[in-house]
Amino acid sequence: MLPFLTFLQKRLLSTLCLTAVITLSGDLASQSLDRRIALRASYPDEDFVLTKVLKDFELSYDKKTGLVQASETTVMSFLNLTDEFFFHVEPLFTDEFTELKWVRLDGFKKTLSPTSFEIEGIFHHDSQVEPVRVWMLKDSATSNLSYEKIHKDVKYLTKEFISDEAPIVEKRLSFHFPLDWDVELLSFHTDSFDIEIEERVQGKLKTLEVIAKDLPSFKEERTSKGLAFYAPHILILVKSMGPDAQDAGLLSSTDDLYHWYKSLVDDIGNDTQSIKERAEAITQGCDDRQCELRRLFYWVQENIRYIAFENGLAGFKPESCQSVLGKRYGDCKGMANLLAELCRSQGFDARLTWLGTSSIPYDYSIPSLAVDNHMVVTVFEEGEMLILDATEQGLAFGDIADRIQGRPAMVENGDSYLLVDVPESSYHRNEEFLRVTFSVNQATLEGNMDYTASGDKKSSMYFLYPDGDPLKEQDAKKDHFSRGDSDISVEVIDTADPSVPEGVLNWCASFQAKNRVNRYDKELYLDWDLHKSYKGYGKQDNYLSSLRGDLDLESKVLDRELYLIAPIEGYSVSKVPEDLLIQDESFSLRVDFQVESDGSISIQKELIVPRTSIPNQKIPLWNSALGRLQKEIYDRPIIYTLSQ
Repeated sequence: MLPFLTFLQKRLLSTLCLTAVITLSGDLASQSLDRRIALRASYPDEDFVLTKVLKDFELSYDKKTGLVQASETTVMSFLNLTDEFFFHVEPLFTDEFTELKWVRLDGFKKTLSPTSFEIEGIFHHDSQVEPVRVWMLKDSATSNLSYEKIHKDVKYLTKEFISDEAPIVEKRLSFHFPLDWDVELLSFHTDSFDIEIEERVQGKLKTLEVIAKDLPSFKEERTSKGLAFYAPHILILVKSMGPDAQDAGLLSSTDDLYHWYKSLVDDIGNDTQSIKERAEAITQGCDDRQCELRRLFYWVQENIRYIAFENGLAGFKPESCQSVLGKRYGDCKGMANLLAELCRSQGFDARLTWLGTSSIPYDYSIPSLAVDNHMVVTVFEEGEMLILDATEQGLAFGDIADRIQGRPAMVENGDSYLLVDVPESSYHRNEEFLRVTFSVNQATLEGNMDYTASGDKKSSMYFLYPDGDPLKEQDAKKDHFSRGDSDISVEVIDTADPSVPEGVLNWCASFQAKNRVNRYDKELYLDWDLHKSYKGYGKQDNYLSSLRGDLDLESKVLDRELYLIAPIEGYSVSKVPEDLLIQDESFSLRVDFQVESDGSISIQKELIVPRTSIPNQKIPLWNSALGRLQKEIYDRPIIYTLSQ
């Protein structure tokens, strides 16, 4: 303030300044309110938007660890679009190769208390989560979350999603590194959005920046394979630190990826002698090589419990075979390592094999840890290549689950490796067949059900009672036959089941079904279909229509049903629903009715899905087909007329 101003002049100037500040604040508040109104109109189904997300990654070489690390600083601004005060939980994950340095909410530092994961009380995940509650007022002010995270080894910084579960007004992902480093960002599913990748050079530093504007929300879809198949994201490839730089364990090629995997395998510390003794006990009495291999596979499948998948180093380094054997549980890598060592001890050419399941959209043309999430064993025996995955409960020896069929795999081969494609089977492998025979007794249906399953369908049945408890097995069979319908009472018929683990699963039961017969004057209406398979999809029509990804059925489908209905004494068949046939390259559905001269009826239903998913563009046809199944088949009873 100028010294010569009078007291009144100072008061007047202060008043004018305060008025200007209030006016400016009012203008800003008005602009903020206008923006909130516009965003509510653009995203009427969303609770909040991210008005700005800034992520800065500083890549540097850590001399202490000999690794390239990334210092990530993130700022997120949240805007409430509702008329209520509420909070959103933002989970911040860490593991042995990441460290959360600090977290601030609206400028206030938060005390960190990350929580560990525990699986079924016996398995501690090496990841931790810091659940941060972001409180959002119901006015037009933004709530701000910022944090710093250190990625101690950039190999594990594999991908970043550009999208989020909330809409984003503006997002910037910036990667800063020395000019002579080789860093590449691979973009996926970005073409349909306002997303650009820019490159800048300033002195000896280079910056790669992803700039995105006006992105809709991308939520995890429970019936799709995963966000990586449809949401915009990038893979981060830090390939080298320049021609004269020291070795920091970076992955510049598929060769580098394999050699890093191999270094982990070589450092396991397997006790081969104890494993050899176990293998000899398992194979005792076998008189040929095939018997030995089957025995070893089934022993691991039936005696080692598959329980989890870990992140960080443990996500790629198998546990020692003696440790898995002693604990009797392990993840896919530990089980694969145990099976491989058991086989090797008996002279088999068994090799660890890395691959990504069907939930991974990448292949080995990309040198990144993002391409793998599973491990199996490949055995070369008498000119054959056998893929053995003991994590699949109930899977027959030599059979391969749909989730890895057709996937590229990396097989260890000493100092080199083999790239192979996992063999693929047709949908016939997964046949489900339900045969229902019944007669009508007053208002009750009485008869038998006979169910068989093979392939993935058979395997999935074993997860209904994983501990082998006979009582739980009986309950599981009853639930399967009744499908939770209290009007269906079931009595399980014990059968000699040759399907454990070979062959076809076979369950049988007798049943009574109430409230399936209605009589009106001289007509009888029969609700014949006990389960009305896929009827639930009709209720999901709006949800399925909004999917961005393909509809994932997890396995190929051959679902067959045969209903055999005995004649009803004193009645003749007057009307059955029209046959239904819908055929497309992505699926086919048919229902056929056959009325015999004696009044008996046979009904055949068949659904075929030759791939593991319905392509997104075919979902409307799928919805229409299941809607027709409901309206033209399930909603139309068989009508009988009283005989004269």
